[in-house]
Amino acid sequence: MSVDVSVDSITFTYLAMGIMRAGCAFFPISPRNSSQAVAHLLVKTNCHHVFVSPDRANQTLIATAVASLEASFKVSIHATPTFEYLCADEDDSAPFVAPKRSADDITAIYHSSGEMSFMQHATTTYLLARVNRISEADLLHE
Repeated sequence: MSVDVSVDSITFTYLAMGIMRAGCAFFPISPRNSSQAVAHLLVKTNCHHVFVSPDRANQTLIATAVASLEASFKVSIHATPTFEYLCADEDDSAPFVAPKRSADDITAIYHSSGEMSFMQHATTTYLLARVNRISEADLLHE
């Protein structure tokens, strides 16, 4: 799932963690990209869901990018949840059960700036994320 990076940092972090906990890959896309570059990234990463902030420039960017895609490539555009919504104190009747993930499943996707060539993407797997967490724990002597 893609997220435009122009939301506040706490909301951005909550949304990123929620997407990954739900078993999807988190993919922040910079709103500084052209609509052609965003469309290219959506197709190359097989991204079919995008969270976009309510400001007009980002809405237009994503709408233009999605409109330029082939009709067979469907993308759902979702409003980025607000901080108040994400942090609401509600009692869920059913606990969330995270899906099982393998070490090779993608947890996050990042993209290059595209300054030297057309935009490229890189992925992080659950195994790499766990290795990084262990390394940080070792560095902090935990």
